[in-house]
Amino acid sequence: MAEFPKTENEIVSLAYAINSGYVRHPDDFPHRSPGVIFHCKYFEGKKAAQQNALAKVEIATKRAGAALDELVKVMRNCLKQAQADTKDIPEKLYLIGWAPNSRPGSVELPACPVNLAAEVDTYKDVHLRWCKPDQSCVRNYIIEARAEGGQWRIFDISYKPQLSFSCSRTESHAEFRVRAVNTAGKGLPSNTVSV
Repeated sequence: MAEFPKTENEIVSLAYAINSGYVRHPDDFPHRSPGVIFHCKYFEGKKAAQQNALAKVEIATKRAGAALDELVKVMRNCLKQAQADTKDIPEKLYLIGWAPNSRPGSVELPACPVNLAAEVDTYKDVHLRWCKPDQSCVRNYIIEARAEGGQWRIFDISYKPQLSFSCSRTESHAEFRVRAVNTAGKGLPSNTVSV
C-alpha cells in the first residue's frame, strides 16, 4: 500500500494528481470529491501569503537590526560625551541612567585627527575628510585655514569628521588643518592639506 506523503510539495503534487485523475476519468471515480482542487488552491493562496509575510518580516527584522545598531552608536557617542561633560562631577551621570567609570579620571586633550584629505569636485566645492583620533573623547573639530605661509585662523567648526564648502570661501592656494576639541581643550593639529 502507498504511503501518504509527508512534505508540502509531495502533498500538493498528490492533490493535483488526484484532481487530474478525477477530471480525466470521471466514470472510474463516481464518488469523487470536488473539494480537492479547491482546498489545494486555498492552501497555495495561504502559502503565498505566508511567504510574502515572511519576506516582509525578514526585511523588517533587517531594518530593525540596522536601526538598533544606529541607536547603539548614537548612545555610545552620547555617553562618551556625557562623561566628558561631567568630568568634574562624574556622579551626575546617574541623572541620565548611567554610572561613572570605576576609576574617575580627568579628560585628556584629544589626540590629533589623522588622514586629513581634501577633494575639490566638479562644482568647485571642497570636501575635507579626516579620521577621528583613536582613544580620544571629541566634542567637535576646529578647522583652521591660512593663505600659504600666513597665520592660522579658525575657518569653521564641525561635529563630524568632515566638512564641505564652496571654493569661494577660501583664498587661492589655501592650507587647512584640523584640531579635535573636548572639555580639556584643543588637541594638536592634524596634517596640512592644500586646496
